[in-house]
Amino acid sequence: MNQVNGYYAGQHDALIRNQMHQAALQSADQKQVGGNHYKSKAIQPWAVIERNNMGFFDGNALKYIMRHKEKGGVEDLKKAIHYIEKLIEMEVNQKEAG
Repeated sequence: MNQVNGYYAGQHDALIRNQMHQAALQSADQKQVGGNHYKSKAIQPWAVIERNNMGFFDGNALKYIMRHKEKGGVEDLKKAIHYIEKLIEMEVNQKEAG
């Protein structure tokens, strides 16, 4: 029989399936894909966004502000400003149309 990492083929497949199942059970709040710049936060940006029913643009502005020290620095602050500028533009256009 063929062995993979000390396991026979059937055992190895079962081990992989079990690991995938365990990973799927892990809450999205318990993991972060692509870095750890949110893990140090007392509350995740998406928790604030979700609890306050924030939209895409204001949610992204918040996200960039919250992570700028751990990840993107001034570039993240510029991104936040860009999203805020879009929010202002949308608010002005809505008031002018309404």
